Amino acid sequence: MTEPKTAKTTEAKVPESKAADTKVGTYRVTAPYVTLKVRSADSGSMVLLGFYEGAIVPASVDLDDLARHIRKGMVEKVGGDELKSVQEQQVAADKAAEAAEAPEDKEGAEAVKDAEASAKDAEDAEAKEDAEAKKTRTPRIKASDSPRGLSTAAQG
Repeated sequence: MTEPKTAKTTEAKVPESKAADTKVGTYRVTAPYVTLKVRSADSGSMVLLGFYEGAIVPASVDLDDLARHIRKGMVEKVGGDELKSVQEQQVAADKAAEAAEAPEDKEGAEAVKDAEASAKDAEDAEAKEDAEAKKTRTPRIKASDSPRGLSTAAQG
């Protein structure tokens, strides 16, 4: 008896982990609008993002999705002098993002510190009054203790 020979396929599927590690060039969107699968920086899952014409495709793009858009002529590889200017723009954008993450609003920070200090001073003063009222065994009358509609905290 002869066994039928099985045909081996020469196509080897690349696992997703290796596909994500593959370094690809820099690509730009040429169509008016495209949607691409991109790996999320927060959760690491694939999300669908939209890009307008002229946008640079992020490095975390799904390679199969990118290849499909290249075949359709919706995305093109950036090279030469354009590549240098794109890299310079990306470096400038990264610096701007870092600057935005660490705001240097000194006046605002000082105002927050002042507000926290005045709130602490008010709490300390109220605690001192409560301690004094407890020591003298007299009830401390507060505006919040009076019923609604009265113009004063206590009627004399």
